[in-house]
This record gives sequence, C-alpha cells and structure tokens, in this order.
Amino acid sequence: MFNLNGFIDISSGQPGMLVPLLSSPDTNLPYVQEMDEFLLVKDIIPFLEYESYPIVPGRQKHSVGVGDRGLIAFRSVDGSIFCGNTEEALRYVAENRALLETNLSLRVQLNRIEAVGLEKSYDAWRDLAKSKFDNERQRALWLDSEHRLHKKLQQIWDEIDGDEVKPERPSRPGLEKPLPEYDVEQLLRWLSVRSNYFAKGWTTVWHYVNARAPFDDRVSLLGINWMYAVNEEDADFEQSKSILFGLFYRSKKSKDTDWRELAEFMLERLITEPALLFGFLKPRALFPDLLVFLATFGSVDYVLRLIRFCIQNVPKEKHVVAAMENALGIILEEQSRDYDLDESRREFEATDYRAASALLDEVRALPNR
Repeated sequence: MFNLNGFIDISSGQPGMLVPLLSSPDTNLPYVQEMDEFLLVKDIIPFLEYESYPIVPGRQKHSVGVGDRGLIAFRSVDGSIFCGNTEEALRYVAENRALLETNLSLRVQLNRIEAVGLEKSYDAWRDLAKSKFDNERQRALWLDSEHRLHKKLQQIWDEIDGDEVKPERPSRPGLEKPLPEYDVEQLLRWLSVRSNYFAKGWTTVWHYVNARAPFDDRVSLLGINWMYAVNEEDADFEQSKSILFGLFYRSKKSKDTDWRELAEFMLERLITEPALLFGFLKPRALFPDLLVFLATFGSVDYVLRLIRFCIQNVPKEKHVVAAMENALGIILEEQSRDYDLDESRREFEATDYRAASALLDEVRALPNR
C-alpha cells in the first residue's frame, strides 16, 4: 500500500483539482496514481517532477493500492481540501452542491468526475467562458475545444463498451493481469527476461517489485542490468532517473551487491556528457543521493572532476553545496580511517587526497552553505 504524503497543487492556490502525492515506507521515491476510465488505480508510478509544482502538505490519512478506487482530491470554494475515493467525492459534491456551484472553474472540473451529460456540461462551459473571456471569438474557441474534448472522451467510452475494440499493444507482454495478481517471484522472472527490458511497462513492474521486496538483492541486480541494456541501445539517459533513484536508496542498505561497476558506468557517462548532471538537480533528494553514491563507490579522481564541474557550472543552491561538501567528506573520511587487514578499500593517490581537501575548502567558501 502507498500512503498519502501531500498534494501537487495544479490549481495555483485556487479552488480546483489537486494531485495526490504518495509515498512507500520501503523506498525513497514519490509516486502518483494512474487511473483507468473507471477511476480505479491501474498503476502507481514514480513522479520525480513534483518539485516543479507547489506542494500542499497532506494532513489526512489515506492509503491506496493498485486495483483500489483512486483518490480524488481538490481544494473547495471555502479553502478546505477534500480527498477521498470516487464514491466519497460524489457524496461530497451532492452534499455541498450549492457551495461548489459558486465557483465556475471548480464546477467544470467536478462535472468530469460526475460524468454529467453534454447539455449540463455545455451550460457550465458557457458560464465559465463568459467570466474568463471578454472577446466573443475567444469564448467560441474555448467552447469548441471543450466540446471536442468531451466528444473524444465519449468516443473512448463507446470503444470501451463496444464489441469490436482493437486491442492495444500490451505495455507488459506476458503480464496481462493486474500486478497484484502475481507474486514477487513471478514478477522477478518476468523482469529478468532481456526481451522484456524494452517493454513500455518494465520500469513500472520494477518499481512495484522494489516497493515489495526492499531487501532482495535480485531487484538491485535487475535494475543495474536494465541500466546497461538501455545504454547499449543509446536510449535517453533521462528515462533511467527513477530506476537510479531507487538503486541509490538500495545501495545504502545492501551489503551484498557490488555497486562499483554501476558507479563507474555512471561516472563514465557523466564525465563524457557533464550536462547530464543538470537532469539530476530535481527532485532535491536526487542530487545528494547521486553524489553520495559516486563518492562511496566510484573512482576518486573521476568524482573530483565531477565536483569541480559542479563548482564551476551548477547553480549553487543550498542542497547542491551541501551535497558536494558531504561527498568530499566521505572521500576524505575513507582515506583517513583505519582499515582491517582483510577489508577492501579503494586506491588513493596522495594527489587525490590533496585535491579533495582543496575542493572541500573551495566548497565551504561558497554561498548558501
């Protein structure tokens, strides 16, 4: 199960819809629901772009899983925040209709949840258009766009209800049933088949298993192997971010996985294309996790080159400066501590130690520290 952690405010503080932001006790990832046409949760997927939107703290307690009725959330006219499943949302609308009717924008949005007919929807669109646009042509264009959207949604419903629906190409070939109907071992076997690596739904299945088997090192190994396979096909490195976020978290707990190869792979990509670093600046927790991972398992000289690039080119936000200081501290602490005779350690050059010390002084002199 995933717990409500807050809301993504897509209504900019005004009455309107909110997106429930979810968390799992066994991962460090933020999640959102993916609902089907019946407002049932089809998937729960990582959403790393949440910091691009205002976040409203979630004081209500809700849990949701795949196959459950999805959570509907919105800010009401009186400023209160409603969150509940479809049945609870419809009951709230029925009991507070007079209040909700006073805000045209919210009324239009909730009409979609209620699935009201075209005639009632059109009346609400027309009223909202009059309040938003002075120009008659703008009103007509907006009404036309809403009408087209309504027809498109109706077409989707007709296709769903029809007998001759052209089946979509499955995003998870071989996993036609909802994920909760498979046990973890079945899903691990599916994830391990290389031909499935490039299925659209591979990352969704991996995150599902990651949340349910936080201490199984096979999950880490599958994520690492998927990273290498994607890289061989020259796929967009950005699509790997959510998997990497999960792997960084697992690396802090797992003692049996060799993380050095992944760290070297990451460093090679980032040293070759340092601009990729900018894609790790959000969410804020990702950049510190990246530098801690690389500083713990990667080649010291490459890590220092990367931090030097950050000092020169990356925005000096507080979390960025703190992450660089923490990474350099990890390197220096490892070099200075005593080791057991049979304990492995990375090789350090004296120049690396001096360079790390000098960079740490430079970072501590930066603003926002």
